[in-house]
Amino acid sequence: MILDFNDAPQQSTGAPVEVPQWASPAQDRDEVFRSLTSNLEGVLGYLYPQGFADPKGRKFYIGNIDGAPGESLSVELSGQTAGLWYDFATGEGGDIFDLWRNARGLSSFRETLRDAADYTGAAINLPRRMPTRKSPKGGEAWGAPAHVYRYHDAQGSVLAEVQRFEWEKDGEPKKTFRPWDVATRSYRAPETRPLYNLPNLAQAPEIIVVEGEKAADALIAQNIDATTAMGGAAAPLEKTDWSPLKGRKVEIWPDNDPAGREYAKRLKQHLEAEGALAVSILNVPDTRPEKWDAADAQEEDLGVLIKSMRSEASPAKTVNFEIEFWDDVDLSAIPRVRYVYNRFYAKGYTSVTAAPPKVGKSLLGMIEAVDIATGRGILTGEEQAPQRVYYYNAEDDLNTIRNRIGAILQHYGIDQSEVRGRLAVASGVGDDGFYIISGPDGEIHEAQFRAMEEKCIAMKIDCIILDPLQDLSRSPETNEVMRLLGGRLRQMANRCDMAIGLIHHTRKMQTGAKASIDDMRGGSALRGTARFNRLLVPMSEDDAVKAGLPDHRSHFQVGDIEGNLAPPSSDYARWYEKVSVQTENGESVGVIAPWKWPDAFDGIDPKTASAVRKAVMDADPRPKENVRASGWVGHLIGPMLGIDSTDKGGKARLLSIIKTWIDTDVLAVERVYSARDGRDVPFVVAGSNDPIGGLE
Repeated sequence: MILDFNDAPQQSTGAPVEVPQWASPAQDRDEVFRSLTSNLEGVLGYLYPQGFADPKGRKFYIGNIDGAPGESLSVELSGQTAGLWYDFATGEGGDIFDLWRNARGLSSFRETLRDAADYTGAAINLPRRMPTRKSPKGGEAWGAPAHVYRYHDAQGSVLAEVQRFEWEKDGEPKKTFRPWDVATRSYRAPETRPLYNLPNLAQAPEIIVVEGEKAADALIAQNIDATTAMGGAAAPLEKTDWSPLKGRKVEIWPDNDPAGREYAKRLKQHLEAEGALAVSILNVPDTRPEKWDAADAQEEDLGVLIKSMRSEASPAKTVNFEIEFWDDVDLSAIPRVRYVYNRFYAKGYTSVTAAPPKVGKSLLGMIEAVDIATGRGILTGEEQAPQRVYYYNAEDDLNTIRNRIGAILQHYGIDQSEVRGRLAVASGVGDDGFYIISGPDGEIHEAQFRAMEEKCIAMKIDCIILDPLQDLSRSPETNEVMRLLGGRLRQMANRCDMAIGLIHHTRKMQTGAKASIDDMRGGSALRGTARFNRLLVPMSEDDAVKAGLPDHRSHFQVGDIEGNLAPPSSDYARWYEKVSVQTENGESVGVIAPWKWPDAFDGIDPKTASAVRKAVMDADPRPKENVRASGWVGHLIGPMLGIDSTDKGGKARLLSIIKTWIDTDVLAVERVYSARDGRDVPFVVAGSNDPIGGLE
């Protein structure tokens, strides 16, 4: 069928029909681009009246892609990169078409191309406003800032920037700063200002606070943890988030001028109120020039410089030196040592328990804490009045500690009411901010010590056990560091009138070597500050054989002990064993229990001993003393005593019994020449001492 459109109704002659975009003439992208870039400075001036070009016409600056005043966004004006732009605040970039589209509020590239083509095609007839070229007398006229300092959150995301501009005026250097808030995309400081270098502060035990990012960068370049507040000394203290410095040691390096010193004083008070562990102000030498800071000293060894300013900031105190000759003293009135427990923990003194890893020092510390709190004497056999004790373990989480305490209570039949209100336990797991000394030279954290002392006095603590000591330190375990730390702990024990027990490690030993109390980490320095020291020694494999034990790893003893106030306590050479307890939550938990070395004569009465003596007397051939001989006397008497003479443990017990009987003349050794061996051979014969009396 053929359709005749001439028969169609006449169309309306009203408003002209709009031609769709797809039917419009197409613009050539390259031609439009050349038109735009040939007069790029004028085009940008048209799009962004608030922008400006640098004095030499190389770059155009504006605050952001929306046209705000500022300099964060720069556009290349010439060369192969003409029209390309980059926003340093947001990290965004693009070409001239992106700027045109955003500035003109267009929705598609087709609209952008047509609109730009219309503009460039009418350029001859329309007046164009060239952007202002600022005079090069001010800092902004030099274009890009001399440096951009970025402020991050703890995860490394940019929160803000500070742009630093530098120039000269009348021959003098000038500088100014401009903050940029990423969240609001505006030239202003954030409502709450972050600290500089925040991602690196999380693990820093000591932090230097300076006035300005340039000084902070100088320290950071030498691997010194440093930060500053946005705006430096001029910044309101309350507008900065100082919480990352809570629990840390802080040293303030002020600029060498009155304003810097005043700022340091205000900041010190503010940080102490905010919970910083210890805050001090470095003493800038008078020989340094006005306004001198870390940036001016960046060619020096800043670590050494800080140490020198630290020592100058804390001059040694002069103490009166008195000499008094002996006068009559009431010797009976001299206070006695007040022992808290086992003649090892005493009020006003520190005690150190050292041992190699996995011996059982933590388990021993826990059960001693329970014994102090209950007063039962479960380890000592001596009851005493219950006392208040605080046990801190930095290696085990709180659930583990509670489970172990519960196993102790269960094993010894102790109700929780006996420790309620007297035993306090705490875990240091996850609390990296709790330490009492730090730095290569051992800087005591006085604020932390004062907080501990106040709490212990208020809670009337009689004994505190810290396990292990090394986890409370961020310093190397040198003799000097241990001497400083031990001395301060002794001072704390005295101030709080309590005993302090320190659980400590021995240094790594060579394979097969046995540790002694001299192998305590920190050497004699820590021992010298403590009044009581003891060493826990694991049972050897040979000892386990002698004791008839299948495994040596479950037993240990107090192998060495020293007390500077009294002879060694009865704790010396005392043995302990680790026993497994099935707790109420279904776990098997280790508990320490006293253990006695088995008596070789258990089950052997005088009648049995007399029978053994007679059997030896009647033996033919006579039994030999040598344990390796086939006719060893142990093989004769072992069956009589119910001891297996071929078993290692049984053999060790028989040797002990035979030695004792020889020493007491129940048996004797007689040497007889053997022609076969060509030498004297020792035989065992009956001695003159019959255990039930009379001679055979």
